[in-house]
Amino acid sequence: MDMTPPGIWHLPIAHTHHLSASAGVLSFVGGAGDFDAAGRIRNPGNLDKQIEGAMANVAHALASESCKFDDVVRLKAHYTADRDDWEVIAALGRFFMADPMPVISTVPEPLQPFSGQTIQIQVIAQRGWRTHCDVRTVPRPVPPERRALFGDATVTAGLRAGEFIAVANRTAEDADGVLRHPEDGIAQSHFIMERHAETLAALGASFQDSVKMEGYYFGNTREQWAPLAKARASHFREPGPPATVVPCHRLNPNGALTKIEVMAMRELWNGFDKYIPREDHWPKRVWDWTIPLPYRQAIRLRDTIWLGGQVPLCPYSNKGQRVMAGQLLPQARFTMSYVEDLLRPFGRAVADLKLMVCYFTSTGTEAETVAFAKTLADCVSGALPPMTLVPKPMMHSPEATVEILGRGAGLRALGCAKGRISMRFIAAMMKHETNTFSPVPTPLSSFAVGEENDLPAAAARAVEKYADTNTAIAAYIELARREGAELVVPVAGAAAPSGLVADAAFEHFASAICGAVRKGCDALFLDLHGAMVTESHDDGERELLRRVRAIAPKLPIAVALDFHNNLSETMVQNATVIVGYRTYPHVDMRETGVRAGGTLLRAINGEIEPVIVWGRRPMLTHTLKQSPSVQPMKNIMDAAMAAEQNGRVLNASVFGGFPMADIPHVGLFAVIVADRGAAAAAERLRDNLLDEAWRLRADFVFQVEPLASSLNHAKTLEGRPIVLVDHGDNVFSGGTQDVMETVEEAFKAGLSDMAIGPIWDPQTVKELVEAGVGARVTVKLGGKIPMPALGFQGRPLEVSGTVRRITDGRYKITGPMMTGLTVNHGLSAVLDTGAAEILICSERWEPFDLRVFRHAGIEPTAKRYLLIKSRQHFRAGFEPIAKHIVLLSGPGVTSSDYSLFRFGRVPRPLYPLDTTAANPGGARLKPGRRAAAATKDGDAHLA
Repeated sequence: MDMTPPGIWHLPIAHTHHLSASAGVLSFVGGAGDFDAAGRIRNPGNLDKQIEGAMANVAHALASESCKFDDVVRLKAHYTADRDDWEVIAALGRFFMADPMPVISTVPEPLQPFSGQTIQIQVIAQRGWRTHCDVRTVPRPVPPERRALFGDATVTAGLRAGEFIAVANRTAEDADGVLRHPEDGIAQSHFIMERHAETLAALGASFQDSVKMEGYYFGNTREQWAPLAKARASHFREPGPPATVVPCHRLNPNGALTKIEVMAMRELWNGFDKYIPREDHWPKRVWDWTIPLPYRQAIRLRDTIWLGGQVPLCPYSNKGQRVMAGQLLPQARFTMSYVEDLLRPFGRAVADLKLMVCYFTSTGTEAETVAFAKTLADCVSGALPPMTLVPKPMMHSPEATVEILGRGAGLRALGCAKGRISMRFIAAMMKHETNTFSPVPTPLSSFAVGEENDLPAAAARAVEKYADTNTAIAAYIELARREGAELVVPVAGAAAPSGLVADAAFEHFASAICGAVRKGCDALFLDLHGAMVTESHDDGERELLRRVRAIAPKLPIAVALDFHNNLSETMVQNATVIVGYRTYPHVDMRETGVRAGGTLLRAINGEIEPVIVWGRRPMLTHTLKQSPSVQPMKNIMDAAMAAEQNGRVLNASVFGGFPMADIPHVGLFAVIVADRGAAAAAERLRDNLLDEAWRLRADFVFQVEPLASSLNHAKTLEGRPIVLVDHGDNVFSGGTQDVMETVEEAFKAGLSDMAIGPIWDPQTVKELVEAGVGARVTVKLGGKIPMPALGFQGRPLEVSGTVRRITDGRYKITGPMMTGLTVNHGLSAVLDTGAAEILICSERWEPFDLRVFRHAGIEPTAKRYLLIKSRQHFRAGFEPIAKHIVLLSGPGVTSSDYSLFRFGRVPRPLYPLDTTAANPGGARLKPGRRAAAATKDGDAHLA
């Protein structure tokens, strides 16, 4: 929010101020009280009424950040009333209907900043975390004598919303409401920190992940502060988080001497919780503690800067002397200079603060608060950030009058010829692998399954959907956050492989991306497939890049491509960096984005001048023989990876190509990105990779085995589960997922104790839903999609069974491929025939995560046979549990039998369609966009 909306509440101060602001994914609301539009306190002295009014004002402020109550992760209330913490938590908790309740921290205060005020509420929110993030909670039991206040016997002790973790403040009160170690502040500190460590561990984190520690202690002398500080600090290792600890003058229950809370950040990557590196600055001028403590003064993680509490101690010193002792306003100005010092190394200023919390000495008059706010305004250029102002009868000593902490926008200013500015990045995803033989249409809605209005995700929704997933665009999002760039995501969508992409769908993507580029940017980061064919274009990616380049001839462009792309000359000419997946199953999508984005960033910063060396061999390799984890591709890909890892080149990619496309630019490809001075080495590497692939061309041909022979072999195998893989009808190669011949033959072979699916048949799903769970039905399953390109007419299979389960078809991927994405099979049902449980779905998706069955109540490890439609991606989730794997060469538009397909437009000769094809070479060297204009000839060259 840039300004306070007219008619909405505001603080009773004369200076323009924000009520809310955002830094990255986090949104902040300052100290909201029961203020009216004129800044007057309503319901003076009435805590219950003021809680209602303050929460209404919180809702207004959240709306300015496109948030609502359900988006709140952490709420902190400073209250002044003869109540205990549990009563206040219960009163605040009633405003949150969704489970889990956010973390609620409370602090009893003797004073409030404005006359008649009894409470102020500060909030941290994250839009959409309940539906789009990894959510974990740790409950805390409510003491038995307080449970009548709560509809539930627990509150939230700790909450993880994606990467952000909040742990509520607490005293040393145990689960029974008994204060442990009364009047012993050191023992209480250890007790609290041990409980917080347990909570963090349950959330997948530790104290080392902390970004902020906030504490309160009973007292106002160094002798009261230091022993407790050492006790808290003993639970942290260097480097610890920024910290703020201030005196308090009342704690609940009686005998409590300290209260502590923690915030942390930790990422989930490839199914594992990972530490997030942080940037740390401590300018020499800024004061230090008088005792050894592990805390830092300022850190940046992602898009947010976290500041420790700044106090008016002498600069360049750890002696503890105060500057301008006892003078509030001069000390406030001096302390703000420390805040500025800490922000400066991050390229930010005090005007970039998104939340400021200020503790200051006061006798309790409103005039003192107004004068203090004016001093703050004098130190901030422009409007004041959202603020929580907490007056105290005394701070750490009579000489100290103020402590100020804050959260800042973590955007780093990048150097350029015109001064220090933040950059504007565009990131977009347009992904489709087009099987030109597939009868399945590809309208725009195919790219928007599960999205509102049948449109692909864009803007904030795209970031919510793809951030922290195993995708290339997730890496781009993270790169923009890390570099402090403004990020624009005009569109992000992927469709399951199918037939030609509708022109209207392609134009939607192209218009959105080109429109964003026209508005200006410093770099474009694209997450593409590389095998899109539209109704009008043989190469959708080529056409997109051609249009972008026409708008911005010198724009740095990074492109992440699928391993199964069909590269074209124009695509290479119009990119600065091209990098591809190196795994199949594709478990390195995010890593590919990291590689592509990292190289482009180095080019932007002037560290390198990239050129692209690329080439092709006329090979229509079988996808079942392409996996880089086994021969014949393994040694080739290993050589490419080694060249990149040892620094001979910037990036090296080998592409197996996508064979189910009758277009003029299929083949096997190598693309090398090198610094201009290493172009010759890149050419040699390219030739070696391609020549080795050509030498092994016969090994890239898959020998088809009769279906009956494969099933008979499966019957002889022992153990479970035995994974039967129907690769002729694979969704992620464009299959219909409804060819029933393989299922029929499995039944005929007498196989039982099977899980089968998913089978795409929305009509049958509807019939099963109408029949209801428990109904006995007979249906004509699958076989509803004819395949004219193969002269194949689908044939339904009549099956009888009991409807066991009906699901919404949604689950989040937890395996290594596309980790974190939510799959939407649409309305789905399980039909139990006795011999098999068949999962039938309304939306197509390849099964490569075990939750495809588990979400429908089928445990895959308990079945003797798992019959799935896949090629290689199934290995990501199913290979680790498989006792045996048997490939089934069933019919369909993804068959490995090339004799079934009428290739009329592919370049000839082409191996193995033409066994006399020769190695043509034909490699090319393409200059980076910063070095020269795009070339159009077909010769090897270096401009």
